[in-house]
Amino acid sequence: MTVTTTPQDEPQVYELTKRDTVELALAGVRAEDLIREHLGRELVGDLSDLDTLQALLDLRVVRGVYELRCLGTTFGVILTKTIEGVHWVVVEDGLGSAFALTSKQSSLLIFPQDMIARRVLQEGTIDVRQTYDLAFNEIVSAHLGEARPAGGDGRPD
Repeated sequence: MTVTTTPQDEPQVYELTKRDTVELALAGVRAEDLIREHLGRELVGDLSDLDTLQALLDLRVVRGVYELRCLGTTFGVILTKTIEGVHWVVVEDGLGSAFALTSKQSSLLIFPQDMIARRVLQEGTIDVRQTYDLAFNEIVSAHLGEARPAGGDGRPD
């Protein structure tokens, strides 16, 4: 069987609208609420947040798709803070739309919400630092221009 694609099938990438920005912010707030509720701590805005995400996921109290995607939003924020030039976009295709990370120097798209949600739902667990390393290496190897990690090498210890 031959599968043909039409221009409509090709993913379209769009910059965030105000509404998209609010949606991502609300997802981040929900992730922070979950962390505060179950761990009694706050996100600090650096790579140590990977350990916080791992601790929450290890408790296995977050199982809903929306909440897992909210944790994926926090994961994506960590990537945007540690790799210069990486930013959020919306990707639309024939199946719908999703938030992704990209840069102006590459056509690579990373879907952090799905990276967390799908791994937890399909595998039951996730190694957050390993997933970060995989995403970090994929982004950097895509030759994002002169992409340099923001503040150090951007990699977990």
